Amino acid sequence: MVKVLKGKYQNELRAYLYVFNNELILMSATTLIAETGIPIALPISATDEEIGTAAVDKLLECCAVPYETTVGKKPSEWPCYVSSGAKSIRSFKENSIRMSVETINSAIRIEAKPVNSNKNLFVGASHSLGCSPAELGESIRLLFETVSRLREKNEI
Repeated sequence: MVKVLKGKYQNELRAYLYVFNNELILMSATTLIAETGIPIALPISATDEEIGTAAVDKLLECCAVPYETTVGKKPSEWPCYVSSGAKSIRSFKENSIRMSVETINSAIRIEAKPVNSNKNLFVGASHSLGCSPAELGESIRLLFETVSRLREKNEI
C-alpha cells in the first residue's frame, strides 16, 4: 500500500510522531512541509502493532490535505500540541521526543530526537517498505527508549 501511494504522488511520504511526557504518542500526517490533519493519539502502552499501524496510516495520509490549508495557522493551532493537552507550546517542546517517519526510495526511515534539542544528533532506524506494522512499531518504541536514556544523560 505504501508503494502504491508513493507512485500516485510521485513523492516520498512523511509523517511526524511525538512522544509527550513519556505517556502519550501523537502522530500527524504532513503536506511534506507542514503537519496537518487530525493526529492519532495512543497511550505509550499501545502494542507495537498498534503503533506501527498508526504510523503507516499517517504515512498514507501524506499530502491528502493541500499545503495551502496550513498557511497562516497560529502556533497555538499546532494539531499535535493541541491534542497533547500540554499547558503551553514550550512545555510540549520540552517534554516531547519527535520522530520523522518517511519513505526513502524502497525504505522507511525513522529519525528521533528531543524536540528542543540543539544538538545535531538523532537516533534512527530503517526498514523495507514491506515491513510489518509490528516491526515498525517495535523500532519506534526502541528509538523512544534510546532517546529517553540519552536525554537523561544530556547526550542528545
